[in-house]
Amino acid sequence: MSVQTSTQSTALPIMVIGELVEFKPRDVLSDILSVKNQQFIQANIPPGGTAIIETDTYFDVPHRILFDYLEFNDGQTLSICCLRPFFEPYELFCPFISESRSSPIMWRTQRVTCPVGTIKIMFICENFGRQAGSCSIDNVRLHKSNDILDLEPCQKDLLRSL
Repeated sequence: MSVQTSTQSTALPIMVIGELVEFKPRDVLSDILSVKNQQFIQANIPPGGTAIIETDTYFDVPHRILFDYLEFNDGQTLSICCLRPFFEPYELFCPFISESRSSPIMWRTQRVTCPVGTIKIMFICENFGRQAGSCSIDNVRLHKSNDILDLEPCQKDLLRSL
């Protein structure tokens, strides 16, 4: 497995309950695509390749991460990982890893929780298959663990007005 790096400056902005965060592709294989005025990030992965899309952060409380993803090739996985330095037994905690089998081409929604002390969120797409593949990510949302309804900022404003 190899990670190809570049100084690519494209970034996908996401909303983090009142603040804007950017996910930056860490490899030359990732790009932000636009289909019918809708943007999402996609990583094209050759056989044996890996792509990482990441952002720096700091969680002083656990956060839930909701996102939509698309990956459907046999032998390919998408993981979401939380980097927590100096934590035992592992610094890299990956609460979600997709199945490594082909599936229908459809967007899926996933929810994971990153613990206190997380300093980096990483989407890792690995291709163990024999054909080129791709992983796509869209609608990344972060919520503090005490936001039990996972309300988006616009929903909170609406509820306050009722």
